Amino acid sequence: MLQLWFVLDNPSLLNDVLAAWTDAGVRGITILESTGVHRVRSRTSTEDAPFMLGFSRLLRTDQVGHHTLFAVVRDMEVVESVVAATEKVVGDL
Repeated sequence: MLQLWFVLDNPSLLNDVLAAWTDAGVRGITILESTGVHRVRSRTSTEDAPFMLGFSRLLRTDQVGHHTLFAVVRDMEVVESVVAATEKVVGDL
């Protein structure tokens, strides 16, 4: 058994990636809404600036930065199929 992890930076591609993984043989996929340290630090630094406080509140959205997908698959053949299928959706990894 092997574990696959993938961080999808473009949430609009989520359904296409899920379909690609399913078509490649993955049966159970866990999806986590996530963000990276760069986005957290960027958000914190603008909120710390007093003159930007009003702007950061105004511009804040509830949109998540990433989706992190993970799954357990049976063998390397499935991993290779998933990587190829994912690249068809998102481009080179």
